[in-house]
Formats: sequence, C-alpha cells, structure tokens
Amino acid sequence: MTQQSADAHLVDVVDRLAAAGVQLWADAGRLRYRAPSGALTDEDRAVLRQHRDALLEYLRDDVDADLLRADPDHAEDPFPLTDVQTAYLLGRSDGLDYGGVGCQVYLEAELADVDPPRLAAAWRRLIDRHPMLRAVVDERGFQQVRRDPGRFEPTVTDLRSVAPAVAAERVAAVRADMCRRTYQPGSWPMFDVRLSLTPQRSVLHLSFDLLIADFMSVQLLLDEWHRLYHGQPLPELEVSFRDYLAAQLRLGERRVRRRARDYWWERIDGLPPAPRLPTRTDVRRRGHADFRRWETRLAPDRWRRLQEFTGGHGLTPSGVVLGAYAETIGRWTPQPGFSLGVTMLNRLPVHPGVDRIVGDFTSVDILEVRPDAGHSFAAAAQALQAQLWADMGHLAFSGVEVLRELGSRRGRAEALMPIVFTSAIALDNREPEFWRDATLVYGLTQTPQVWIDCQALVANGALIVNWDVREGVFPDGLIDDMFAAFERLLGTLADDAGAWDRPALLPLPADQADRRRAANETTAEPPTARLLHEPLVRQALRDPDRPAVAGSWGSLSYGTVLRRAARLATALADRPGDPATPVAVIADRGPGQLVGVLGVLLAGAPYLPIDTNQPVVRRDRILADAGVRTVVTQDRLRAGGAWPDGLDVVAIDESAGAGAEVDLAAFCAAALARPGAGLAYVIYTSGSTGSPKGVQIGHRAALNTIEDVNRRFGVGPDDTVLGLTNLGFDLSVYDLFGPLAVGGCLVVPEHEQRGLPAHWAALIAAHRVTLWNSVPAHLQMMTDFLATAPTADVSSLRLALLSGDWIPVSLPERIRRFVPDLALVSLGGATEGSIWSICYPIDRVDEGWRSIPYGKPLANQHMYVLDRRWQDCPDGVTGEIWIGGAGVAEGYLGDPVRTAERFVRHPRTGERLYRTGDLGRYLPDGNIEFLGRDDDQVKIRGHRIELAEVEAALLADPQVANAAVIVDEVSRTDRRLVAFVEPGVRPDPGGAEVAAAVTEAAAAVAEQSTADVDRERYVDYLRRLDRIALLSMLRTFQLDGLFRRPADTHSMAQIVAATGAPPRHHRVLRRWVRALVGHDLLIEEDTDRYRAERHVEADALAAAWAEVDDLVADLDPGSAKVHDYFKACTSSLPEVLRGEGADAVQLLFPEGRVDIGESLYNVTLFNRWANLILRESATTLARTSAKPFRVLEVGAGVGGTSLDVIPALAEFDVEYVFTDLSQFFLNRARETFGAYPWVRYATLDIDTDFRAQGFAPNSFDAVILGDVFHATRHVGRTLQALRELLAPGGWLLFAEMTRDHYQIMTSMELMLGDGAAEDFADLRRGRDQTFVPHPDWLRLLGDDLVFALPGPDDAFTDIGLYVYGCQVKTDRARLRAPEVGAAVAARLPAAMVPGMVQVVDRLPLTANGKVDRERLRGLVPRSAGAAEPAADEPVDDLERRLATLYGEVLDLPAVGRTAGFYDLGGDSLIASQLARLLTEQVPEAGPMSYNGLLRVLLEGPSVLTLAAQLREGP
Repeated sequence: MTQQSADAHLVDVVDRLAAAGVQLWADAGRLRYRAPSGALTDEDRAVLRQHRDALLEYLRDDVDADLLRADPDHAEDPFPLTDVQTAYLLGRSDGLDYGGVGCQVYLEAELADVDPPRLAAAWRRLIDRHPMLRAVVDERGFQQVRRDPGRFEPTVTDLRSVAPAVAAERVAAVRADMCRRTYQPGSWPMFDVRLSLTPQRSVLHLSFDLLIADFMSVQLLLDEWHRLYHGQPLPELEVSFRDYLAAQLRLGERRVRRRARDYWWERIDGLPPAPRLPTRTDVRRRGHADFRRWETRLAPDRWRRLQEFTGGHGLTPSGVVLGAYAETIGRWTPQPGFSLGVTMLNRLPVHPGVDRIVGDFTSVDILEVRPDAGHSFAAAAQALQAQLWADMGHLAFSGVEVLRELGSRRGRAEALMPIVFTSAIALDNREPEFWRDATLVYGLTQTPQVWIDCQALVANGALIVNWDVREGVFPDGLIDDMFAAFERLLGTLADDAGAWDRPALLPLPADQADRRRAANETTAEPPTARLLHEPLVRQALRDPDRPAVAGSWGSLSYGTVLRRAARLATALADRPGDPATPVAVIADRGPGQLVGVLGVLLAGAPYLPIDTNQPVVRRDRILADAGVRTVVTQDRLRAGGAWPDGLDVVAIDESAGAGAEVDLAAFCAAALARPGAGLAYVIYTSGSTGSPKGVQIGHRAALNTIEDVNRRFGVGPDDTVLGLTNLGFDLSVYDLFGPLAVGGCLVVPEHEQRGLPAHWAALIAAHRVTLWNSVPAHLQMMTDFLATAPTADVSSLRLALLSGDWIPVSLPERIRRFVPDLALVSLGGATEGSIWSICYPIDRVDEGWRSIPYGKPLANQHMYVLDRRWQDCPDGVTGEIWIGGAGVAEGYLGDPVRTAERFVRHPRTGERLYRTGDLGRYLPDGNIEFLGRDDDQVKIRGHRIELAEVEAALLADPQVANAAVIVDEVSRTDRRLVAFVEPGVRPDPGGAEVAAAVTEAAAAVAEQSTADVDRERYVDYLRRLDRIALLSMLRTFQLDGLFRRPADTHSMAQIVAATGAPPRHHRVLRRWVRALVGHDLLIEEDTDRYRAERHVEADALAAAWAEVDDLVADLDPGSAKVHDYFKACTSSLPEVLRGEGADAVQLLFPEGRVDIGESLYNVTLFNRWANLILRESATTLARTSAKPFRVLEVGAGVGGTSLDVIPALAEFDVEYVFTDLSQFFLNRARETFGAYPWVRYATLDIDTDFRAQGFAPNSFDAVILGDVFHATRHVGRTLQALRELLAPGGWLLFAEMTRDHYQIMTSMELMLGDGAAEDFADLRRGRDQTFVPHPDWLRLLGDDLVFALPGPDDAFTDIGLYVYGCQVKTDRARLRAPEVGAAVAARLPAAMVPGMVQVVDRLPLTANGKVDRERLRGLVPRSAGAAEPAADEPVDDLERRLATLYGEVLDLPAVGRTAGFYDLGGDSLIASQLARLLTEQVPEAGPMSYNGLLRVLLEGPSVLTLAAQLREGP
C-alpha cells in the first residue's frame, strides 16, 4: 500500500466513525475515543486495534494533548473572542436584523430548604474557581479575566411575612426583570444570582450572559454549586478557557481544520436555506424583542420508556428529540429540504480536564434536513443523526465561518439560520446533582437572530423540552399549534412502539381541519342536461328569434345560429375516421366561431379549437398529435392557407341565405339523443415535453361549472357577455355556452379590433353588455382607457369574471371608480378542471393584501393544498394545489403516461385528483391564497405556457448547445419569459494573430515607457519606504505602551487593547505584527507572544524620511504628493489607527479633492508604466475588434487608468462603461471625461452579482482593471464573474500588485470600512494576506493567459506590480441574442417568445444535475436604476436645497427628507464631497468648519436631521 493510499484509508476510517458519532483523538501515546452507546461495533474495535499506531500518527496532526498548555502567567491578559462569541456580541446591536438582545439564559428553581449565607459562600467559591465567572467582554472584540473583580453578594429578598399573592407578584417581577436584562460589555459581573424566600418555598433566580458560559457550562456550575454547598470537594482545575482557546488557535492549519474546511466547501452550495415558516406581515426586524417559552415534560417513567425505544433504534435521546423537532418544523415549511442551526456543546479532547472548564465552547452546525415522505420516524431520525454526526467530525471549521461564506455567495438573508436546536442531554443521560434538591419551574433563553430555540435537558428525572421563541415574528397561534404537534409526537413516541415504524404524520390542528371540511362541502344538484350544447340548442328551439350573437356588423338569432350549425353538422356526417376523433375549429372572431363549434358538437364529435394566430409549425403539430382528419374553418382561411396533406377542410356557412332546409326539431332531437356523453372538447395547452398536450373535457364536467356559475351569479336571459377570449383559451367555453344556455347574448369584437379597449367600450355601450369575462390584463386595459375617455359609457356592466392570471390588488378599486356597482369575482383552477374550480367574490381589498385570495371551491368540486405526504398543509404553509370533484378532466389525449402523472388517486381517501402544479396556502378564514407555480408551467397574460416547449424551439438553433427558460416576475401582474442559451463549441478557436499583436504592443510600450529610468535606484527607493513604514509600525506600538523593554512580551489581544484600534483595523494590526516578525523587528517567543529588542526614536524616523525625500525628487518628482501622503500617514499613525482625527481617507482626499489619488494611480512611476501597457493593449484590440468595441472598466476610482485609456480610444467606434463602487468617483469622472459622449457611468460592486446591478454576461469585448483585484473578497470568483461578462474571444486586461508594500499597510489599508474587516474568502483566507502572489496568478489564469509583464529578468519584478493580458472563451460560438430571439419568433406564437435572451457560459445545475432554475432567476439583469423618491418630500427651502445637493452627489433624481445618507448610497468619500459643497453653496453651513460638517455627515444624517443641525449651529 502506498503512503497516499494508506492516508486515504485512515481518512475513511476516521470519517466513517465520525459519521457514527465516534470521536477519536490521540492522548499521550494512547488512542482514545468517545462514542454513543452501541455506535462502536466489534468490527470497528478490531480496525482500531489493527491500525492503532498509524491512527495515532495521523491524529497527532489533528488534536493531541500537547495542543493545550496551561499558561497561568498570562491568565489575566486579554484574549480573543470565538466566532460565536463575536456573533453574540454583535447581535446586541439594534441595527442588526433580529438583533437588539443579549444572549442570555434565565433559570428559576424552587429549593426545598436553603441556607442563604451558605449558598452565597458556595457561589463565591465558584467565582474563585472558574476564571470566566470573573471575566468581562470588551466590545472591541476581546475578553479578559479579572484577578479580583470585587465581592459578589447574591440579592436575597425575604417575602415570608407577606401574603402569598404578594409574594408571587414579587417573584414574577424579579423574573420579568432578569429575563429582559442585557449585560453591558465591559461590566462585571456577567451573571446574576437572586434568592426569593417565600412562605411556601425558596425561589432561586439565575441569569447568565452566554458569552461567559454556554448551556453545558451552566449545568456544570449548578452541579459544582450543589457539591460545594454540601461540602463536597472538587478536583483542581489545571487549565482554563483561555488556555483552551489558545489551543484552538494553534490548531490553525492542521489537517483536521483543512479537512473540515474541504468538507464544508464541498457541501456549501447544496446546503438548503433555513425553514421558511409562516411569518407575520408586520415583522419587526430591528430593536429589542421579548422571548416567550413553551415547555413540555416527559415524566420519569415516560422518559425511561422513550430511552428504551431510542436505544432499540440506534438513536441517542438527543437524536430523537431533534428528529421530532425536525418533523414538526418540516410540517410547517414547504421546502423539500432546510437547514437547522444546531448548537454544539462539544469540547475538543485536548486535555483530561477540559470537561470541567466553564466557558462558551459553543459551535454551530448547519444541519441539512432532507425529509423523505416515505420514511418512518425512526428512519428519518437515523438519517438526520447520521448527518449530524458526520458534521460533528468536521467542526474544526466553524458554522459561523460557513454562514459567512453562505452570506457571501447568496446574500446576507440566506446566512440567517433562525431555527435552532440545543441539547444538554449528556451521552450518558446523567443530570446535574443540583436537580436532586431543586425543581426547575421556569427558564428562558434569548439569542440574537434566533426565532425558535428548541432546548432539551434532563432535570428531576424528567425530560424537559422548551421552545424559546422571539415574539413579533410569527402569526398569532402558530407556535401554539406547532408546539402542540411537537408535544403530541414526543408523547406518542414514548407511549407507542409502533409509532417509530410509521411516518410521522402530524395531523392538522382541529379548528383548521374543521374549516377545510366545511370549505369542501360543495355538494349540489348535478347538471340537468347531458351534453354541453344541450341547453343552448333547447333555448334556440324554444325562442329562435332571440339574438344569440352580435357585434358591430349586426346580430344573429338563436334560430339562425342553430340552422347554420345543423347544416355544418350534416356536412360533417360523412367525415373520415373515428366519429369520436376531435374536429378542429380554426376561425377568426365572429359568429363563425359559434357556428363552427356548435356544428361540430351536433355532429357528435368533440371540438378542438386552434387560434388563427398560431404559427403554422405549431398548428400542424397539434393537428397531427390529435389525429385530426377534419378541420372546420372560414372559407377565406380555407382558400388562403396551406394545409397538411390528408386533411378534410370544411367551410363554415356564414352566408345570409337560407341554405338547404333542415328539420331542426328532428335533427336536434336525434343529435341530443346520441348514446354516451363522451368528450365535449379538447384544448391544447403548452406541453412539458416540448410539445403541446391536449386536455380532454367531458360534457358533464364542463356543464357542472357553467351551471354553477350561472346559478351562483344570477346569469339569465337579460345578460350579454363580451367575448374577448380567443377560441383556443378555455374561458371561451363559458362565453359560448354560459349566457347562451339561459337565453343571453354573446357580443363579439371585430377580429381586426379585438385588442382595442375603445372598440370594447363601444360594443358595451351599443349592446348594453352586462357580463365581462377575461384575464385581468384585459380589464386593466379597459380601466386605463376609461381614465382617458370620460364620455365612454360602460355603466351596463354588472359582473366581471376575472381568471387566468394574477389580479392586481389595485384593480377592483380602479375599475369601480368608473363602474361603482360592478361586482368582481376572481375565478381560478385549470383547463384540466373544466374552466374554473374555485371562486372568490371581491368586495373590499384590505390594504395589506399581497394578492386577491383564490377563494373556495365551486359546486361539486374540491380544492386541496397538500404537502409531500399528501397531508393538508396547515394555515399559512405553502403546498401544491390539487383539484377534485366533478370538473376533473378525462386526461391528456393520446398520452397515458402524462395522464398517469397528473391525474392520480389520493392514497388514503381514494379520490381522483388533478395535480395542478400551482402553489397555494390556506388563509385562516378558509380561503386559499394562490402563490404561483411549482413546475415549469407559467401563465403570461392568461396564456398557459410550458417552458419546455419554448426551450425546444431555442434548441432548434444549431449554434445553441443548451437552453433554459424562466419567468421573470417583475410583479405579480407583470411577467415575461427570459431565455438563457449556452453557445456551442467552435471547431476553430482562432484569435492567435490578435493575441500576438497585443503581446508585441504591450511589451514594446513596457520597455519604452521607462527607458530613461534607473530601475535599480527606483526599486531601492521603494524598499526604503517599506523600511520606514515598518519602523513606524513598531514606534506606534511603543507610543501606546507596548514593547518598551526587551523583556516585555505581549499577545495579539493585548496589542489590540493597547492601541485602541477599532474592529475594522484588527486585520491590519495582525498584518503589521506578521510583517514585523518577518523582518526581525518583533520576535515571536511562543504562540501569540511577541517582544521587541529595538526601540524606535522619532529622530531615526525623521532621518530616514530625509534620505528618501531627496530620492523622490530625483527619480520620480511627479509622485511628490503621494510621497507626502505616506509621510503624513506615518506622522499621525497612532491616531489614524485608532480612527481619531483625520483618517486615511481624509488624508488621501483632503476636503474631497482627488489630486493626491490621481497622482498615486496615474503619475507614480510604476502605475504610469502599467497604465501605458493597458492603454496600448486596448487600442490594439480596438483596431481589430468588431464594432462597436465594448469596454468595461472595473473599480476605476480616481480614473488613474482611465486618464490614459479613454482619450486613446477616441478615434475608434467604442462603448466604454466607467464603473466604481462610489458615486463620488462617478461624479468626478463625469466632469473629467465629459468630452467623450461614448463613455457611460455606473455603480458596480464586483463582489456581488453583476446581473443584479444591470450588467449582462457575454456583453463586453474587453474588461480593464487597474490594481483592483486584491480589494475583492474572492479573486477566483471575481475572475469567473469577469470571464462571464466577456464575450467569447474577449480580453481581460489588468494591473495588479502581487506583494505587500508596507507604506500601503500604514495608509491606504486603513481606509477599509467595517465590511472589509472580515477575512478574504479565497486562498488568502486565514493568512492575513492582501495580495495574491504572481505564481498564484499564473495558476489562476491558466490557459487564458496571453502575456504577463514585467518579464522574469526585469528589475521591476521586485516591485511586484504586474500587467496581465488574457483572452477567454476562444472555443465558443459567437452567439448573438437578437438572432436567437428572431429564430424563436418564427416557431412559436407571440405569447411564447422570450422577452429577453441572455447568452451564458453554462447553465447552472443542481446537485443532481438538473438545470437550477432558482439560480437562473438570480441571473436576470436588473437595472441599477435610481432610488425612488421618498413620499416625505422636503418641507422648506433649506431642506429642498439640501435634498438637491444629496441628489447631486448621490446621482438620485429625488431624495426624501427622512432617508439616511448611508441608506441612499453614501460613503465617506461622498461625505467629503458633500461637505465641500455645503460650505460653498449653503449659507446656513457657514458657521461650521469643513471638518465639523464632515463629522456630522459621517453619522449618516437624513435631510431632515442635517437641516435641524444646521439651524442649531455648531
């Protein structure tokens, strides 16, 4: 066995056992393990014995006893917070979503008999014993143990002489006070102990800030308190929590951490989000919030029984409670998978006494939950426990780090894991001895950014499970229902052995189940007629002279329509093929449609409507799929169209003549008496396989819907309906057979004017139309028209039936302004449900509604919202809508497979249901709310479209390798199709000649631009600047009291504390220390202990500056301003580091000026050299590029690179986009480059999705960056994003520093804001490294790299600034979106043509290889746009002038008076610009200095706040 394969075998052993919950570690040459009962098999033990020595060697690089060393000499030194502690500390901020609370636990216990002095003395011994009880936490990011914090005396309140009721009130008041308490950082103690002595009992009140003691530590403290109280000795503590954290730091880059990081990085993209539980519409995200506890207990006998069942299924008690919790959460969330935050209280086995230490050892596991609908409870819990144990083997990489990365990849909202599980049930189920003499009566935990925290513990021999819930998040009653279900499940598992082998089907809350039954009690009289057309025919025979169909051309009577239809039916009598084969009706709007449909039905065939605007290709596909042999159409269409061979095309009789006489009564009697009801019609909808599918609707099913609607809304002979719907859309079925069944009239628009609201209004007025039946978009169009046509008369309308799409919540009120008494009804369902299945009469629209409710089922129909287990979803929970009852279709014509997929029987009730694919949820009043689709079917302006059919049309283009289509939902009523196409591979990549030309031009200008420079002397000048910066760093430390004597040693936490550096500068501080160690100015004595043997005097620094002052004047006089900037920063470095006085930003951009910045990025010799290479490369490409040459500059800043490149491109056909993060620089660039109209300006943060900022992939021929990459969080992902932005064959041209320059570390690196204080997420992570070394760049760029300058023998390589030229995607076809769209339009009807086509490098895939449509939705480019003006406009002249200036510097069209400066997009640079403008243009600002104004602006004031401050004066 090779070493590599042997290591792989050991990894497999360790990971396999970790997945079973077995923890292995090396301890002084012995192999140790910790495992749940039964987890380690005999075979496992044999493997451990066989590979003992190899495993010991392997594990020594992970965790061993030598990792932790006691360090009592520095016990009171500051030490850093853990990731979780930091998160808890930050979570106290009111400015954080769901923050505003400290992380604390409150416990309340009844004591039978207590001696208060002895209890207090025992507690003080605990304080002396455990350093973390003497600790304080500093908000700057460290913690410190105090040697003697003072005497703590528990508060004792004697209530034994007061009435019991009064005593109870006092106890409750203490509870309320301690539950709401938030401990202040820096203050001691971070706990509280009180005792209330009442006549009946003694009540102990305990509160801990979890920053100093986690849940298990609290249990440990209770246990030891009990022992001390009873005089029992405790073992000495050899190590402290501080020592433990130092060991964690030493873990560093050991194999265990690398393996853990690889584990999470491999899984992170597949981790599902947090559960999407129903939440309130008015959730309060900011500010303080209270928590409330729900509690359940399993008495000792039931708890013992549960443990017996638990062991029999290979589960731990914690695993069972977690499984029940996950089942409950899953019942109330629609997701197929979700993640829980599991609080882990495990401690690394680095010392035998580690389990006796008090501290916050908390880590967080992001536990993936993937419920399987078919799993029994035991199987589901086993799978969940296995995943948890696998995660536990990789906790060396913290869950907080995973969440940060999730936030970086998906956005901050996705990094919120507010549903949490915590178990304090020990593996041996031992409870603290404290609970032998005490009874837990109340408790509460509160944690920032946590909504539900489920905690399990054992006390008094019972299992106690609590839910602590943040108030104000969930709807009233939701947690009551959820907790009742959880409690019932836990009890069932304790009482019923069989429950473990069944799926955990949690029933609906009883009141909800009652409402569902009532909603589906829809039984009504079935239709009296047998055939769909029967009521119309009998009406025609009964009253033949009554108008049946009318329009601007006149009208036709019932008798005329019936006579013409009978003649058509007679002509169809001898049609070829099976009589049950559908006959297609293809006719323009007009009476011919009604005649054609009625004639086909009278002939005994189902009709198949096809709209005349269908592309011929799709029309013919439908005809072939349905096996159509006969088409009924208008004579002009028959003569003017090309029809497939073999079709019998029959003309509809539209003549005014009498035609051949037919005995209507006899003919109709025979036609209506044909045996078997059969199919009434087949309507084709868009197909999921890429082809349309035919829905088969029976006569009785359609009749049931029509009769119910007529009866429900009183439709009768006086009603007239406006027929707006195309014949191929099933709303037309009601137009044809609804009002006409009861003697009403159908008014049909002219075919050529069918889309004109003015024409509709004229018809309504002329024919006194009473019924409107359409998709909502049509009524919106009418409403918009009425707003411009005050004389239009539509007052005859009494009822509007709206269906087929979302109804805008504003529409009812808008239309009623013109038709006040109009009754509006929302109808819904599916073509497969016979027109409609559900309705909701729209009365008043509540202000908070997101949509109009879907409603309740129609007569003899049923509607269900079901989850994956076929259970009714609880109120507020999204599920899939299913239709049952009389309206369900027969299936799909000629497609038994798809029929079986969509038409199924409920496994428990046996009812035949149609699976709509629609999503919905029940509202508390029993109505359903429609929420969209669950599959690839969509509706656009009422047209049902299967995305697969659109994708098939895209793939017909030979240059398209792959395609996917989604719906871009701008709003619920404004949607469009967006297509993503992947270009095919080119057989001949090409481009070599252009690459050679660019390389040659770049190399030539690199040499020429510095031909007269002594490069060696210049490089030496830069080295001297670095040395001065290093000395300035050390002097800064010494001025702050550090390293004053050679014997002084300090830790990193002490350095942070002494310098007073804010958190945003902590990373720079660590980089200083690393640099000083690397140059022997600091000496590392031990892990995290440093000393200095040199003392830096001010004179030495001054002399060093004097030497380089002369050099810069000789070598690079143009950079004198930059040289002086570096000098200014070092002269005030302690203040700059603390964030006091003028910071690095103000020094670089004094009073908002950019001259120093321009000198740095454009005039400084090495940047000038790089910019000229970029300029020459760009102009060479412009000469050969297709026109226009599209250029994107990223992070252009002061325009250092742009100043060279933009003027040089003026002679070419160019589109240039200048981008930066700050509007400050964009404003300056507009002034600088105003003479170049082909330059556009936009904000772009390349660390976030460029599409969300208005940029599309494959849209640029060149991307240019001037020393920007190092400022991005992940250079690999940034590189990938820029490759996506470039079109095939496009060029990435960038200059980038590849090594540290220490003068930058003492100046510009201190400009980084709070967000940049986080570590990088790429190869620099954990290394306190800013720049990517040149060898790593060569690896990252790979085969795309064309040139890199300077060459290896150039003296400039010591500077570290390189210019790289890369050409990307040379093997891909030059696919153009407009051409793809035009090709699709020739194959599909207009409603199915994508409104946007985006060319992408590759379609994103899910973990199982399917196209990831969720990610595609995030790829739709958004217009960066401008902020909408606030509704609260400025109220006076000063506010208006300030708002104008805000808008000017922020590039906003309007600014409200209450929006904060930062909320509007401001930053410190724009603040400096605005301060200058205020001093120049606003007299009220005169009394304030520029710096005073700047300080005010840096607080982020609104216009309102700033105006008030200016009025008050300085």
